[in-house]
Amino acid sequence: MIRPAMPEAFLILLAGGVLLAAAVADPNAVTLQWLRLGGIIALALSGLAMFFLLTRAGRGRKEVVLFASTVALILGQLAFVKFAWRKTL
Repeated sequence: MIRPAMPEAFLILLAGGVLLAAAVADPNAVTLQWLRLGGIIALALSGLAMFFLLTRAGRGRKEVVLFASTVALILGQLAFVKFAWRKTL
């Protein structure tokens, strides 16, 4: 059975791509405002994806937990940018 198009999957992948683009860049060459903007864009896209997920019938508990963990990781990225922690190590 083919499932209908899932906009939440596209939006969460787009949010991950935005954060990946911010992470791959040289941390010293990127200003904190750009890292913060990437986090805010990713948070907005994941919030929109969460809306589509919760309004769709037949959602599973596993999907909601995975989306919530993604939002938690995005909030963690924004917290690290707030404290000017640019590198992971």
